[in-house]
Amino acid sequence: MKARALWSVAPGQTELREEALPPRAPNQALVRMLASGISRGTERLVLEGRVPESQWGAMRAPLMAGEFPFPVKYGYAALGVVEEGPTALQGRRVFCLYPHQDLFLAPAAMCIPVPIRCRTTAPCSPPIWRRR
Repeated sequence: MKARALWSVAPGQTELREEALPPRAPNQALVRMLASGISRGTERLVLEGRVPESQWGAMRAPLMAGEFPFPVKYGYAALGVVEEGPTALQGRRVFCLYPHQDLFLAPAAMCIPVPIRCRTTAPCSPPIWRRR
């Protein structure tokens, strides 16, 4: 199975790279990305190669690939649908701390179901996070 991922390869330069996905492990979910958020702060630093070396460890995203400064596959705001995985997640929309990639394998425990009342095209926050 193939996936396409966004890699930062030099200051201000990105590439879409095709990657082969390994077989899914029992504790993983196969997620097809619907959308991902790009941070104007953190990810701009990564794209421009301006992450200070003293911060490389702190800035490392849980499921990123590569190393700072380049090449690096970065990101942490993926919304997708689980195509394969634990029964409780199959067919569900989930949020995951995963880089920008159209299809990916992630630990099922890191795939957080998104409430059905949330639309994919509009922001949604749990009621306890809403400003009153």
